[in-house]
Amino acid sequence: MSKSNLPNYVRVQFNKGPSQLTSIMPFDRLKWELMPPTICPVEDLPMWMQERLAVLVLIKPKENPIPGVGVRISEDVFWVDSNDT
Repeated sequence: MSKSNLPNYVRVQFNKGPSQLTSIMPFDRLKWELMPPTICPVEDLPMWMQERLAVLVLIKPKENPIPGVGVRISEDVFWVDSNDT
């Protein structure tokens, strides 16, 4: 699979605690590295990201990726597909 056929992912991690902040790190598929994180409240995430996360929280960690949505890596970490946004 070539790099141009891979989905663009954004790594989202829910931080435990009363603040309900999220850590967001875009993944640059051309450089194969994570970019610096952004920290923000869940309600400040773009609506497309909130909708995809709402689907991903319903599946078990490490299940097969959902095309166009993403994959749940662990209890708190998600890779959200950012194509077509």
